[in-house]
Amino acid sequence: MHQFCLYQGRRNCAVELRVKDPMSGFRKLFVYPARVRMVWMTILQRIREWRQKNKLRRMLRRVSSIRHLEKGISADRSTTERLLLSLGARKCDDEWTLNRN
Repeated sequence: MHQFCLYQGRRNCAVELRVKDPMSGFRKLFVYPARVRMVWMTILQRIREWRQKNKLRRMLRRVSSIRHLEKGISADRSTTERLLLSLGARKCDDEWTLNRN
């Protein structure tokens, strides 16, 4: 609830108007049950990882340093290494190479 004075510019207003928050109904539209939210977040994570894998595959043609790959996909080292392993890349010292078949 918000309180508004009917007479603009007066501090000690005797007449007040109580107005319901106009956004309260709008916010309720975006409140999902926990299961729906979990499914949605899983779908978004899969899409994000798919994009990161594609970018890693493209980047491995030019760059092989793990630090550059991390920055390129905006992920931490463990996520980057997990995605590289799922692509079939091999680790040599601190650099990665993609197995070409």
